[in-house]
Amino acid sequence: MLDDLKNATGDLATQVDLFLKHKDEDYDELSEKFDLIHNDLEDTQQCFEILQQLVADTPAEPLFLAILQHLICIRDDHFIR
Repeated sequence: MLDDLKNATGDLATQVDLFLKHKDEDYDELSEKFDLIHNDLEDTQQCFEILQQLVADTPAEPLFLAILQHLICIRDDHFIR
């Protein structure tokens, strides 16, 4: 999917370029933040559990739920996913 986006033009190409430039820095920052937590950040379930624990009982919890609900609404279309 990311390979398809690399060939995009216009605003989408700009966003993809920015994502690619910053993804390694963001991953390093996230790894440092959770350095004491020995989890596999490549595992979807563990990442979800970390996020869920971070927002539990905070004002961000309903917003996190809303994000998840919107993700569920993504149509079952391989062009969109």
